[in-house]
Formats: sequence, structure tokens, C-alpha cells
Amino acid sequence: MDMPQEAVLLVGGYGTRLGELAKKVPKAMLPVDGKPFLVYLLIWLKSQGIKRFVLACAHMAGEIEGYLGDGRRLGVSIVYSDAKDKQWGTAGSIKFAQDSIEGDAFFALNGDVFFENSLKDLWDFKCLKPARACIALARVADRRRYGTVLMDDDGYVKKFIEKDLAGAGGEGYINGGFYLFDRSVLDLIPALEHASL
Repeated sequence: MDMPQEAVLLVGGYGTRLGELAKKVPKAMLPVDGKPFLVYLLIWLKSQGIKRFVLACAHMAGEIEGYLGDGRRLGVSIVYSDAKDKQWGTAGSIKFAQDSIEGDAFFALNGDVFFENSLKDLWDFKCLKPARACIALARVADRRRYGTVLMDDDGYVKKFIEKDLAGAGGEGYINGGFYLFDRSVLDLIPALEHASL
């Protein structure tokens, strides 16, 4: 099977930690060197082979769609799943967007962070492991600001530890907000309920 060419981007959050910066602009659309952050992410993902995007929107979805349109200007295809300001959480937002997802497998990413990783490497890893879901992790020197992901020796996730419970710090793996799912994962997510990845 070929690597998926479709990605769901989670771009519906309020950006409350950004304060005034995100009051008038969706956080994924905040400018970086004159361009919305999301444009950089789309261009990078296109360079990795992604041709079709599902933007899972909620807060200020019209601002995002008004700027990006159907994606033709960037040489990609963009469709929108607009939850109309309803916050479903990361998994719930993907479930809400399921009718817009076309492939048997797809990437999913947080649309407000950049975690440089090879989609091909993640795909190759998934092809070696009998798993319906993969997550790209980042190794950090101090995990205090993040939740921690514990794995077994074969690379399977054993446990997620929330940042408030992660302890005093030290090195560890954290969630990079970068996933690869078989479509069957959507059946595991409850519809119209708040759910987190």
C-alpha cells in the first residue's frame, strides 16, 4: 500500500494561552514573517507528499477558509469540517470530520505547532508494526512542561502521563502532535462527544 496523501489538521482551538494575539485571528493563522503559520505547515506537508487536507475547524473557521479557500493557490486540495465553535477535543474533532476523510489511512497533525518529522519514516514504521495508529514522539531534555509518553522495548505506547503528573522533569518522550491512523480508528472514537487523542 502506498503512503497516504491526505492529512487532517486540527485548527479549531481558541488559543487562550496566546491571550490578545488570538482574539481576532485563529491561532493557526497568526503571522510568522508576514505569512500565516498554517501556510508554512501546508507547504511543508505538501513537500512531504500530502495533496489533500481536511481542516478540522471550530473557532473562527471562516477566517481560515476565507484566506486559504480550496487550496488551489498552494497547489493542494483543502476541504473544511466546521464544528461551529464546538470544541470536541483532538479525537472528537477528527471523528466530527470523518465524512470528509477519503482514505483508508491518513495523517493527523496539530495545526498550530511545527514538529519536523518525515511522514515517510512514520509510514515505514507503521508498515513494520501491526498497529492501527502511530504517533511521532520528540525526545526532550526536560519534560516538566509536557506530558510524557512511556513505551515498551518494541516501540508500543504503554502509558500517557499528563504534564501535571509527569514528575520533577528529566529526559523523556513527548507527544509531537503528529499521528498516522488507519480509518478503522474512527470507529473507536465516540460521535459528538469530547475526546482526546
